[in-house]
Amino acid sequence: MDQTAILEGATAAGKPLGAQNAELPSGIDGLDMQSGLRRVLGNKPRYLSMLRNFVDEQKFVTTKILKALEDNDWDTAEQISHDLKGQRVILALPVCSRWQKGSRP
Repeated sequence: MDQTAILEGATAAGKPLGAQNAELPSGIDGLDMQSGLRRVLGNKPRYLSMLRNFVDEQKFVTTKILKALEDNDWDTAEQISHDLKGQRVILALPVCSRWQKGSRP
């Protein structure tokens, strides 16, 4: 499953992800929601809000990293990658770790 499919799956529940009674999204390969919820002390609205923000903010992360590398801006590429890694740890998105290791989805 590619990055786009994973990110699109996060909003497929049909409700705003930050809503109090929103259901957790399902069918997203690699997303360990139970682990992610533990990281935010079981605060479901907070987790869903963070997941929504991840989807919104990381849509173009690959393009941003590639642009920084094309510009020989290694510091920016490293910072973007570091931010992505931190967010994926909090959200429990282990599938992203393969991107950081250099393999392609």
